[in-house]
Amino acid sequence: MKVTLDLPNEKFNLLEQTAKDLGLEPAQLMESLLNDQISTSKEDFEKAANYVLQKNKELYKRLA
Repeated sequence: MKVTLDLPNEKFNLLEQTAKDLGLEPAQLMESLLNDQISTSKEDFEKAANYVLQKNKELYKRLA
């Protein structure tokens, strides 16, 4: 899948320099950042959902 982003020059230059500093292409850095964000968001959601389910376990049993 191909995605196109319109970035202000300042942000693109920062992305390009950061990627260069890491020995990556800008697209590789963007993919890595996106993967990290998706994975972190999913983990945070799962932790929060599990906490709520455990906290309200007795209530759910009574309502069932």
